[in-house]
Amino acid sequence: MRVKQFLMTAALVAVVPLAACTTTTATTPPQQPDLGFTQMQPLVLNVGSVKVLDQSTSPNARYFEGRVAPAAALSRYAKARLQASGGEGTLNFIIQQATLTTSEAQGTGDWTDSFRISNPMEYTITMRVGLDLNGRTTQPNVKSAYTLERKKQLPAGVSLAERDRELNILLADMVKSMDIAVERGLEDNMRIIVRPGPITFGQPEKMESQGVNVVAPSTADGKPVVIQGTMH
Repeated sequence: MRVKQFLMTAALVAVVPLAACTTTTATTPPQQPDLGFTQMQPLVLNVGSVKVLDQSTSPNARYFEGRVAPAAALSRYAKARLQASGGEGTLNFIIQQATLTTSEAQGTGDWTDSFRISNPMEYTITMRVGLDLNGRTTQPNVKSAYTLERKKQLPAGVSLAERDRELNILLADMVKSMDIAVERGLEDNMRIIVRPGPITFGQPEKMESQGVNVVAPSTADGKPVVIQGTMH
């Protein structure tokens, strides 16, 4: 009896340290993309106003709670990125198309297809944006359009939360690619971006002949010194 009791006590002692050493690791939630686009520096435009016009007629304009609609993402981007400085004319940012379509992806054709309950899903996001600059007396009206389309395939059985996160990531990347094209068009075609340029200090005031702030001319002929710098 004493031997049996001793063995049970030894087993209990051996189990307790193992239980004390058990640790749980906290899982970090996956990072969500910033679809407010507040991290982008505003583009200051030499126009009187910027208008965001949503002319897309997508029947799937509303999605689930965790997914952002393409039209909403483009609208947020334009309002955060494009800012009028009070010049002449109006820039219209027109959302002509912003759709997300879903289709069942093709199977691999191997023997594993017969064991699948469902096939992977393929998502297609299409964006078409128009820029319309009008109302300026210094130049004629200028119009341009940009189209971008990308696809994303997700495996069968992916959770709704993971699906929405992946589509939001794709959407954010597409808007950033659209931004590159929009900025180039505003710079090269419309030429309305206000860039910080060189600052020139011309003819200086007449220098005093006495005092601690007297500065001797740096050139032999006494011509004014021009200092150039760049505004940051």
